[in-house]
Amino acid sequence: GEQLGQMEATETFFAMTKLFQSKDIFMKNFAIKQIEIIINRYRKV
Repeated sequence: GEQLGQMEATETFFAMTKLFQSKDIFMKNFAIKQIEIIINRYRKV
């Protein structure tokens, strides 16, 4: 996997936070799924 720098990680975090708070159900579910993928990837490490 690719590693993010501190600034990229921060920008990604806030972008995902905006998606998670979206009123669009599709976008909210997309954000939740992406967070689950990230969590599962780091559990394997």
